[in-house]
Amino acid sequence: MNDGVELTFFRALPSIHLILNRPQLAHVILSAFLVSSCSDDSRSPIAAETGTLDIVIKTIGTDFDADGYSLFAGDESVHAGVTTTISLDVAPGVIPIRLQGLAGNCFLMAPDTTKAEVVLSRTTIVALTVDCFGRATRLLYTEWNGTDNQIVINEPFLPGKSILKPALTFISHAVWSPDGTQIYISGTDRPLVPIIGGGLAIPNTDVFRMSVTGAGLTNVTASDGHKSNPSVSPDGRQVAFSNGDLWVIGADGSGRRRLTETGEVEEDNPRWSPTGDRILFSSTNPTSPDGESRIESIRPDGSDRRAIPVLAMSRARHPVLSPDGSKLAFVGVLSGTSTSQIFVANADGTSRRPLPGTRNLDQYLEWSANGRWILFTRFDNPSGTASRLHMVSIDGAVVVPLVTTGRPIRGSWIN
Repeated sequence: MNDGVELTFFRALPSIHLILNRPQLAHVILSAFLVSSCSDDSRSPIAAETGTLDIVIKTIGTDFDADGYSLFAGDESVHAGVTTTISLDVAPGVIPIRLQGLAGNCFLMAPDTTKAEVVLSRTTIVALTVDCFGRATRLLYTEWNGTDNQIVINEPFLPGKSILKPALTFISHAVWSPDGTQIYISGTDRPLVPIIGGGLAIPNTDVFRMSVTGAGLTNVTASDGHKSNPSVSPDGRQVAFSNGDLWVIGADGSGRRRLTETGEVEEDNPRWSPTGDRILFSSTNPTSPDGESRIESIRPDGSDRRAIPVLAMSRARHPVLSPDGSKLAFVGVLSGTSTSQIFVANADGTSRRPLPGTRNLDQYLEWSANGRWILFTRFDNPSGTASRLHMVSIDGAVVVPLVTTGRPIRGSWIN
């Protein structure tokens, strides 16, 4: 991959070339929407040997630091407010631009260094957007600590972390209730079964519920079979889960009903729509040569099952709708290829596009509440023995590591 992308904007005279670098990021991101325009006579005169660089800074979100930032543009260093325009007269050439001093819950929405080409006697405009999460954002995930599974509640923007160890012998998935007071878990309280030759087999799994403190562990499904991938309805009253088919059950364990029964086809990864009127899921045919899978949706009463077509995809899994219901994120494999990445499309599957900052083995997606980021698990190897939690901007320009220690899997957040 090239280190930068060159964007050319055509004007009457002359053309301006703006270059975006895309370095590896750690904790900050820079979103730069670059526009070039000719200076007009209403501005103060530009010095004879310079061009003008206008840097427009905008901060969105919550809990941002009103003290502002440190702006570096070439050899210039100035203080910048959270929403302001800085105008600099600089010598023509390629000018690196950086914004520093962001609070730990704030991120720039594209690479951390932008290069803008300034032309003699012309004005180049660079717009930088800072997005701030609420400091009380909480991440929930399961983690393998070397001997057993545990549940972690992590506050990524505060020095806070809680570890919960419910009385379960195996945990595969944990998600928040919509109000953040309950946790739903896929796991088992039965002893693991030794396997001849070594290893342990996992017996039947159920969906459990407990409070955010770890108290009140309750088996919600309490039946034979492997129940996995719980997803709680927006009103908190129902839980969808899968065991090869899709089911819905009341949060109190009542009213269990089967939504699908399609033989060899497996339905998995249920996720409620934001309005609660539909459940999205993956439908996989394990007998097909390449494990063909597609995205479908169904009503919570089992009616009106329909496919969500996404063109040129041989596999599409882990679907989840954005908070406003307008966008669909999923993990997909393009026809004729063998590696997966994260895609975003319209809710009906049209206008799908890959997120270039993602790669093979990125899985288990969840949108941020503001709809501008997607949380996912990044596996470093096919065996799943190394994993991290990241988030990616919805244009795929930047990826931010959030949890890089332990083996975190299947993040769920309240923000």
